[in-house]
Amino acid sequence: MQYSTRTRLFIGALLVSSAMACVIFTETLGVPDIPIGVGTDFVAAGTGLNTDGPPFAGQPGTIEFTVPGDATVVQVLLYWSGQMLGGVPGLNDDDTIVVNGSEITGTLIGGPAFFFDFGGEIHVDAYRADVTDALDGSGAPLVVPGANVLDVSGLDYLAGPNLVNGNQGAGVIVIYDDGGTLSEIAIRDGVDLAFCRFPEPRKTTIPQTFLFESTDIARTGQLSLFVGSVGQDAPPPPNALRISFDVGAPVEIVDPFASVDGNFWDTFTVPVPIPATASQFTVQPISGMLDSCPVGSASITWLAAAVSVPGPEETNPPLACTPGFWKNRAAGKRGLLKFFNKNFDEIVAEAVVLSEGVFADSDDLLAAVSTQGGAENQAYRALAALLLNLAAGDLAPDNEKCALFESNVIFENSCGEDLTIGDALEQIFDDIDNGFFTEANACGDEINNGIGLM
Repeated sequence: MQYSTRTRLFIGALLVSSAMACVIFTETLGVPDIPIGVGTDFVAAGTGLNTDGPPFAGQPGTIEFTVPGDATVVQVLLYWSGQMLGGVPGLNDDDTIVVNGSEITGTLIGGPAFFFDFGGEIHVDAYRADVTDALDGSGAPLVVPGANVLDVSGLDYLAGPNLVNGNQGAGVIVIYDDGGTLSEIAIRDGVDLAFCRFPEPRKTTIPQTFLFESTDIARTGQLSLFVGSVGQDAPPPPNALRISFDVGAPVEIVDPFASVDGNFWDTFTVPVPIPATASQFTVQPISGMLDSCPVGSASITWLAAAVSVPGPEETNPPLACTPGFWKNRAAGKRGLLKFFNKNFDEIVAEAVVLSEGVFADSDDLLAAVSTQGGAENQAYRALAALLLNLAAGDLAPDNEKCALFESNVIFENSCGEDLTIGDALEQIFDDIDNGFFTEANACGDEINNGIGLM
């Protein structure tokens, strides 16, 4: 399975991660102690693992979700949680879980946190595992582009003589890259408990604030939360979610949590309308109503929050000469990879012709281009060869064409205009979606594989 190698990072708080190991957040959430992947968006899904009946009934649970078929999987994070008798990790909780026949061991990320007394002190903790490269019981990748079904079992939280089954549930967050504009993606996780009739710190959750780059236009982000402990009552026990911004009115949602994924587990996902000029929003699940705490209000175990905010379109990126750079630059245009793969032979043949005898054939060209950078796909290397040939007229393995980009070599297009190599590249990428072989340039000249632009 191929995973995204895009390394462009956003500057800002959303992508900051701690260098500490085994950071545990109790009665609050925090920034995970692992790097969070860079992608265009994420999908979150989960399942409850607790039903009435024999101890540890309700398994296996099933997590179903879809990753876009043309995307690459960047990162997969698996979470699970439960209620336990006593507050000792490793005693009455469970740091392992079985997913599609593969046993996964997690890292404690929150708790044990005392919640209530019921036949003894009941605590809550939570575990996380990065399963991006994990295989299922048959040796196949656990998560792939397209439809996914994960059967989850083997979770054994013991909540004492009265509750017995302390399992709550499990969920996954899958960050992916579909070749579109990158989003700012952030995660907060840990264990934060709330029941509005308890004293603090168990009365309310701690609001979590996410920072992002502001723009002059409104955008729509995505927010997903993993929340446990809310029962399957009908109607749901009173609860709420407040999303507020540094500008504009807040978004307030009544009863978002109702054990929709199964008893004691919710994966709640909602689009977030981000006002223009906003640079942050704050999220808080609430036990009870927005302004009151009626009898029978929900108890809440907040385990994780994931956020994606579409990034601004990139303009005038810095020039670079390696095929790998232009692969990543081009990846921002949807469908470009498919285009080059489909028309690979034609592009290579065009580059051979343009080399005017420097290359005897396609094999000769590809052998030379392979030394010019670390691009993983031959189609992009062929494109790089094509552009370098246009700039210099030849391409030998030992010459240094990077200097041509850095010095902004000027040449004349068919309109009589002087263009840098970067100008020409930008025009090509801008016109690809409109029909690479048939688009006309500003002078009305027909473009052949983009050559008419130059």
